[in-house]
Amino acid sequence: MSQKNILSVLIAAMIMLGGCAAIVDQQLIDKPSVRFEGFSLNSASLFEATPTFLFKIVNTNPIGLKIRNISYNLKINDKKFIKGVTDKDIRLKPVSSERLGLSVTFNLSDLFIYSTEFIQTGRIAYDLSGNIGVGAFAAPYQTKGYLEIPKLPEVSLSYVDACGFSLMGNSTIVFVLNLKNANAFPVQIPELGYRIKIAEKEFISGIVREIPSIDKNSSISLKIPMRSDFSEPDWPVNTMLAGGSLPYDLSGNMKFYTSKKMEKNFPFQNAGEVSFRKK
Repeated sequence: MSQKNILSVLIAAMIMLGGCAAIVDQQLIDKPSVRFEGFSLNSASLFEATPTFLFKIVNTNPIGLKIRNISYNLKINDKKFIKGVTDKDIRLKPVSSERLGLSVTFNLSDLFIYSTEFIQTGRIAYDLSGNIGVGAFAAPYQTKGYLEIPKLPEVSLSYVDACGFSLMGNSTIVFVLNLKNANAFPVQIPELGYRIKIAEKEFISGIVREIPSIDKNSSISLKIPMRSDFSEPDWPVNTMLAGGSLPYDLSGNMKFYTSKKMEKNFPFQNAGEVSFRKK
């Protein structure tokens, strides 16, 4: 029997006899190493995210070891956020490596107690540390970086439908808003408050509640009609008749409800040139 096989038998026997601590003390086996290999981000809604952190555990020993658990401490924007222990039952073969995933689900709405900056930047800074229990060892790890998170819908003024505009009596024009969802899942806005200015004059303001769901990576149009006699001298009558364009300013507030039934409000603002369509 070779020396390598004799050593393997000896180590296995000591483990069976409860001699793990003695083995570690005598350095008969090497401590497994852990390497971070990136992460994937799964998100099912606007306010919930599940990042899966990927690790590679390397065992250089001539015996197999059991991966028992992963302890983790996740910080967000340098603040303590969530920690815990995930049980595992994976056999790490002799002189081999194993890839391991750690999935942590959390409500993004919980981040508001720390900062609302993430909702504008579209990402959060994370710092993840802990230990992976392998055999009698606790192999440490730490990694940090940024997680991309879901984005709020973008609200803009597409155009103004001036087909119903007339100089004779009451007229109707329609403001057409564009709501864009850049996420890989549908988004529902329960309530949208808006204020629209054209050429620095406030035209219309109000609240829309029955808004269709916005499918993943798509947009919808939201039509807001306005009736008026347009008799005031500063109304852009000539522009509406000619089908021209004017600068606009759109502002308002989007209301959402999180998975915890909490109400969250997000202001929005957009500006640019809007055209008046007569056909």
